Amino acid sequence: MAVKVKVDSEGCISCGACVAICPAVFEFNEENKSVVKKQPETAEEVECAKQSEAACPVMVIHVEEVKAANNPDYKPEDSDEKVA
Repeated sequence: MAVKVKVDSEGCISCGACVAICPAVFEFNEENKSVVKKQPETAEEVECAKQSEAACPVMVIHVEEVKAANNPDYKPEDSDEKVA
């Protein structure tokens, strides 16, 4: 499953749960707020990103399923992406 991870860094309280749970995906920026270091690429990274979303006490982490061309369930007509 392809997912896109977003963090509303403005609302982050710097508790560190996401970085502790999923350091492959999350890191702190120079303001000590959580940011997405990289989008999850493996099933393990997707799972830890979802765990971080559930653990966030201020609910500023969002993990959304996306349809992508490399996803076996992808259908271009179901996508908002422009196909060339």
